Amino acid sequence: MNPINVYNGLQEFLGVGGVVLFVIMVVTFALWTFILERFAYYFFAHKPSMSELKLEWNARSDKTSWKAHAVRDEMVSQIKEKTDTNVGIIKTLVALLPLLGLLGTVTGMIEVF
Repeated sequence: MNPINVYNGLQEFLGVGGVVLFVIMVVTFALWTFILERFAYYFFAHKPSMSELKLEWNARSDKTSWKAHAVRDEMVSQIKEKTDTNVGIIKTLVALLPLLGLLGTVTGMIEVF
């Protein structure tokens, strides 16, 4: 398949779909970028972070005092913060895309009439 034909086909498709289709494409691209970033984190960075904190916890001599529990809670919070990064953005974009699809439908129907 010729790359020029692919480009022309994409350009024609976006021209027929209008501005809303272009916005949907951009938002979808951003959504998948954030999703792939989360997959990359879980596959490459999560286990080393967990192992590092487990080693730090196991190296402690005091594991039962109030201060030790506070340190453990802080460690859990650090991991939770790392795992929850960009999840809110993903949820927002997932909720936004159907609304953009509806906007495109309404815009298209208005143009037809």
